[in-house]
Amino acid sequence: MREFVRGTLRLNGWKDAWADVFTEIETLKGAAGNARLQDMSDQFWADNAYDEGEPDRVVMCVALTAEKDGIATYDKTYVMDAWGDARGTAMARLVSVPVSLAVESVLKRQIKPGVSAAPSDAKLVAEWMGEIDRLAQHLQVVDHLG
Repeated sequence: MREFVRGTLRLNGWKDAWADVFTEIETLKGAAGNARLQDMSDQFWADNAYDEGEPDRVVMCVALTAEKDGIATYDKTYVMDAWGDARGTAMARLVSVPVSLAVESVLKRQIKPGVSAAPSDAKLVAEWMGEIDRLAQHLQVVDHLG
C-alpha cells in the first residue's frame, strides 16, 4: 500500500471552535484530570444532545483504488446516508447490526475469530452489503472500472 487517507468532513472553523477544549484536554493528568474530563463530557452531552424526536444521521463515503503496475485493478466508491427512524438510531443500526453479522459469521465458521482484514468471500460480502442496504436510507456502490 502506497497511500491511505482517512478523513472526517467537518464544517469550516470546527477545529478553531474546539481549540480551547483540545488545549485543556492535553493538560489533564491524574484523578483530577479524569474528574475534569468527566465534567466536560457531561456538559457536552447536556449542551449537544439531540432534541426529543430529532434523528441522528450517518453519512459515509469510502473510495478505494488498487493498482498493479500503474493500472487500476479495483476502483470503487461506496456512498451511504442514513438517519434515525422508527427502526432506531442510524448509529445503532449501522454499528450494532454489522457487529452482530461478524459475530454470527464467526459462530458459523465463515470467518476466523479475532481481528483480521474484512472478509473476501464474495457471497458473505454480498450478504452483509445487502443488510447494510436495508439498514440505510441510501447506499450506492460506484464501480469506476465497470
